[in-house]
Amino acid sequence: AGTDATIYDPAPDFRFKNDTGHWILVTSRIAGNDLSFTMWGTSDQRIVQVAKPKIYNIVAPPPKKIIESTDIPAGTTKCTESAHAGASASLDYSVTYPDGHTSSTTFLSYYKPWGAVCLTGVTTLSSPGADTSGSPQTPSSALVPTPTP
Repeated sequence: AGTDATIYDPAPDFRFKNDTGHWILVTSRIAGNDLSFTMWGTSDQRIVQVAKPKIYNIVAPPPKKIIESTDIPAGTTKCTESAHAGASASLDYSVTYPDGHTSSTTFLSYYKPWGAVCLTGVTTLSSPGADTSGSPQTPSSALVPTPTP
């Protein structure tokens, strides 16, 4: 969390500015489900430091949403969305240039909590557009880092 680039349509998109004074070459590669980019250029001797992201304001996902469906066999359940905890994250990034001056930026991200959505098969809907809520989900301990001030 906090180290991802936002790339989706229609916006926002990851952008960068080449301020090196030299040409850069950007190549891309797709291997299975992985997309990677490689940048080639002339070093201007700047030093980049990226701190570990700080993750805080952990928010549990909302309760699971159960939707009746006649499109799947009665008595079966099919989850279409998994639950994810929400959080805020910050990432400190600094560049020290050859002349000694430093530029620092803090990137902020907010991840919206997302509840699980599951279909449950029924022979007839209890009412048009029927859905009921299940019990609240709690985030996995792996998703709950220690908050940092």
